[in-house]
Amino acid sequence: MDPQKYKALFVSESREILSSFQNELLKFERQEAGREPIDALFRAAHSLKGMAAAMSYTGFADLAHAMEDLADHGRRTGTLPTEAVDLMLEGRDRLSALLDEVEANDEVSFDTEELIGRVRQQQRALEVPLGADAASAPAPKSASAHAPEPPISGANLTRVAVRFSPDSPAPQVRAFMLHRQLAQRAEVVELSPSLDELKAGRFPDRTLVLTVRVAPDKLDALLAQARVGTDVEQVDDLGPPQRRRIDQPSGEPEIGEAQRTVRVRTEILDEFIDSVGELLRARDRLRAVSEQLDLPELNEIADELVVLTKDLHERVMSARMTPLSLLTERLPRVVRDLARNSGRPVELSVEGADIELDRALLDELHAAVLHIVRNAVDHGHEEAEARAAVDKPAALSLVVRATRDRDHVLIEVEDDGRGIDPARLRARAVEVGLLDEARAQALSDPDAIELICAPGFSTAEQVTEVSGRGVGMDAVRSTVERLGGDLQIRSELGQGTRFTLRLPLTMAIIGVMLVESGDAVFAIPTNRVSHARDFTPAQLTSSCGESLVRIEGELLPFFDLGALLGNSDAAGPVEGTVVLVKDTSGVAAVRVDRIAGLQEVVVKPLGSPLASVDFLAGAALLADGRPTFVLDVSKLVRQEAAAA
Repeated sequence: MDPQKYKALFVSESREILSSFQNELLKFERQEAGREPIDALFRAAHSLKGMAAAMSYTGFADLAHAMEDLADHGRRTGTLPTEAVDLMLEGRDRLSALLDEVEANDEVSFDTEELIGRVRQQQRALEVPLGADAASAPAPKSASAHAPEPPISGANLTRVAVRFSPDSPAPQVRAFMLHRQLAQRAEVVELSPSLDELKAGRFPDRTLVLTVRVAPDKLDALLAQARVGTDVEQVDDLGPPQRRRIDQPSGEPEIGEAQRTVRVRTEILDEFIDSVGELLRARDRLRAVSEQLDLPELNEIADELVVLTKDLHERVMSARMTPLSLLTERLPRVVRDLARNSGRPVELSVEGADIELDRALLDELHAAVLHIVRNAVDHGHEEAEARAAVDKPAALSLVVRATRDRDHVLIEVEDDGRGIDPARLRARAVEVGLLDEARAQALSDPDAIELICAPGFSTAEQVTEVSGRGVGMDAVRSTVERLGGDLQIRSELGQGTRFTLRLPLTMAIIGVMLVESGDAVFAIPTNRVSHARDFTPAQLTSSCGESLVRIEGELLPFFDLGALLGNSDAAGPVEGTVVLVKDTSGVAAVRVDRIAGLQEVVVKPLGSPLASVDFLAGAALLADGRPTFVLDVSKLVRQEAAAA
């Protein structure tokens, strides 16, 4: 087979297996779920070895083989020392780096000999009985040292059916490998599916049927030499060709589950979303025209198109939805490394990892969640003596939790550490010149805690690899808000801290309220809008220089959109309409000239220099073809309030 043809599949499958490998190794180290993690670990290493061997990536396969043998020791003994786990994780990282090289380059130097030597040395040390000389122990054979045995031949023809398990990655590649290994040892007379069918991806029931010239009593030895591994679910000796007709196994569907699952690149889904967005815009234009012409038949077609496009939109969005586990599965390794480097034990638990979010959101969120987790260990973890003094267990409890809230997802990162000291934050803000003494002391404790999100603000005494550079929480908040979400911080000194990220399920196509200010039309995401009301000047008042409006018996901060954007004369308020916008700090009333309606739009990112304007969330084309800016009005209001 042509390895280049299957390179993308190899890289994709191997990355998934490496992710599983890491997670199962950490579970085994924590002694979770009995034997399951170490068995899964062994299978993962075995699969990597087989796939790499089929692709002729020898150095990759040799390292995976060494890791497989070390995992086998864990299977037999039920334990692996920390040093062995460290080596396995280093091997996993090296394989991951090799995958990056394979994906980027046609020629890759699989230089793994030094690491293989250390893995083998660790295995020899584990295998030698207590008191024996480790240097004299025989080294296990590596994959490259395995010389093909002489071909086995015989007068008899035997048919054998090899069925791969449902969770076997890339079964057609495994089938190629098995055929190749059998052909080195015996004459393969017939193959079903054929090599051409396998190359075309037609492997419907994951079963490879071979007619091999070998005596029946030699079949088991032949398969053993071909190294049929744990990915194989069942091997059936079907006997001579004339003795038994080879039918499809009973009860099996014609096309297996693996053939009903298709891998699609995320950029293709992004393009699909753009096309659906254009279709939605064309739908809205058609509906507007149908209302103007008042033609019953056209109105009926427009209504039908609304239903169809809504269904299409939901289906496309469901294709982009990805479980949160894509993000959380990376955290156990991060937490383990942080805990080991700092010498502070941490107990991590993840809840709600099956909740789904738009893949684009997950890609953006990884760095933000990772930073919060790092801060919890670096800033929130007290020393063991301090925790013991207040009857806390030595290990910091760190929980990452996801829950659904209608059309939003809440991601919480909570620890039981030292908490955030608002008095220290006030003093630090004065020290770095962020606030004067009077304004700092006037801050409530919740507002003082929000200071950690100020640009360049840090309370770390010294810069470390983890924190202290003052470029963290402000970037986290900016990321969350750019994705249409909110960040809430709750902390109690001595009890712990909880960060809550409230995010929309998707951000590609969103509902917006269109508002007019002067001659301009702007879009406000509907998830930021509470409701809209008319008002009169009699409802306006002021306090301490701040404009307020009384709405439904409640005094709310009042802002004029035209004045905020600098595109109208804000000499004095007049009666009109206010849009009540909400964020984590509460509700504010924003005056607009008119509400122009609701639409669904595709939000496009802004280029330079507009991308630097914080209150612009993006741009969109309206149904009539006009461009508009999508505003993050709540952030605009916060900036104006801070300036005042």
